Amino acid sequence: MVQMPALRDHREDIPEPAARILIRKAHGAGQGCPALTRSILDRLVAFDWAGNVRELEHALEHYLPFRKPPDVVRRPGRDPREWENDLDDVVHKHVGNIAATARELRISRKAVYKGLKRRMNALDTEFQHSKFLVWRPRIRTA
Repeated sequence: MVQMPALRDHREDIPEPAARILIRKAHGAGQGCPALTRSILDRLVAFDWAGNVRELEHALEHYLPFRKPPDVVRRPGRDPREWENDLDDVVHKHVGNIAATARELRISRKAVYKGLKRRMNALDTEFQHSKFLVWRPRIRTA
């Protein structure tokens, strides 16, 4: 198995694969290739890439139609799931209004629903393993 170094360990190399990926994606979509401005390249280099080239590809797929990087790349050094720490408080603040919660966290409503589902599954797992769960024997009835 070939081990690929993480992008965050080779930030100086990001502009070259970014340009190649963007050219390939634009050609595949039948569009002209937009230029990567110095500010966009600086953001790509400054971003703390948790993943590898696939994450860079996804960011550039978003850049192609919108001509701006996705939110996570626009905020260098931000963990993509940082918003999950604030989810309960923001949902409570907006009295369960998912659209308002998504706007404040700057994520999609679908991401809010998925985050809430993950939170509920975690709480359910905690409850199942808690000391409050009482085992009751089955009683056979004849």
